[in-house]
Amino acid sequence: MPNNQYNRIDDNGLLYLLTLLKPVISAAGDKNVIEVIQKNGVNLTVQGKTVNIPVPTNADIETLIAAHGYQTATDVSTAIDNALADITGIDYEIVSALPVTGEKGVIYLVGDATPYDEFIWLEPTGGTPYFEQIGSTDVDLSGYVQSSEMHALTNAEIDAIFGQVWT
Repeated sequence: MPNNQYNRIDDNGLLYLLTLLKPVISAAGDKNVIEVIQKNGVNLTVQGKTVNIPVPTNADIETLIAAHGYQTATDVSTAIDNALADITGIDYEIVSALPVTGEKGVIYLVGDATPYDEFIWLEPTGGTPYFEQIGSTDVDLSGYVQSSEMHALTNAEIDAIFGQVWT
C-alpha cells in the first residue's frame, strides 16, 4: 500500500529542490575554516594544509640557557659538590690570638675564656687570604622567660583564659 504522505522526487525534482535550497545554505554562513594559526600572537606559515608548530627539546632549552649565562640544575649541583669536595669536617681551635695564617675547615675561637669570638680563614680566588669573624660563643638569654618566672596554672586561671577567648 503506497504512503500518501510522501511523494517520490525524481532526479529532476531533487535538482530543483537543491536549486531552491542553495541560497538558504549560502545565507547560513561561511564554512568552519581556520584562516590563521598563531603561536604567541605571531602568525605561523601554512604550507598546503600543514602548519608546523616548533616545540623546543631539552637540548634546545639547555643551549638557550647556556647562551644567556644561566646555570642548569646540573651546573649548580656540580658547583656545590666541587666547593664542598675539600671539606671533610670542621675543627675548632681555641687560641688566645689569631695566627698569621689559618687553615680551611677550622673555626678559631679567640680569647682567654668564654665567650670566644669565632673566626674562619678565607682564601678568595685571586684575592688576599684573610680571617672573617663569623660570630661569638656568647649566648644572651636576657629576653627569654626564666624558669624562676614560671608557675603552674590553676584550673580557675585556665577557665578564665578560655572565658576571655570564647566570649
